[in-house]
Amino acid sequence: MTWLTRIGIAVLASLFWMRFAPSSVTKWHDPPIKESVPSRKGYITSIKVSGSAAATLDLLNTIALASPRTKVLAGRVEEGKITYLSRSLILGAPDYTTVMVKMTGGGGQITLFGRLRFGLYDYGVNRKRIQSWVQTLEALE
Repeated sequence: MTWLTRIGIAVLASLFWMRFAPSSVTKWHDPPIKESVPSRKGYITSIKVSGSAAATLDLLNTIALASPRTKVLAGRVEEGKITYLSRSLILGAPDYTTVMVKMTGGGGQITLFGRLRFGLYDYGVNRKRIQSWVQTLEALE
């Protein structure tokens, strides 16, 4: 077997693993939330909710599930925390977005935390996805 064939097999095996590797609910649904994330690795933002945080999370859940190649990995609206798995179109690379509600005195706050699983740079994909969800939410409220 030539070295070129070995490299080709290794690349194909890596791509196969990226698309079909199991997602650990423990690791991705309970992420350590920081105030900021290096922009190359993901994106985090919070939005204030003046009305019912549960109703806002329910609407955000509908918006997220309408996104291409996005499904719920863990959580439910009733728990106040949901983690979504979104895959890229060509390679099927997974990104994880955790959405959580934190109740405050005058309503609530929803934090959205998107991050990549494989690679060193997400090319702003998580930022774009989350900002799209938030813009759609604001337009519907």
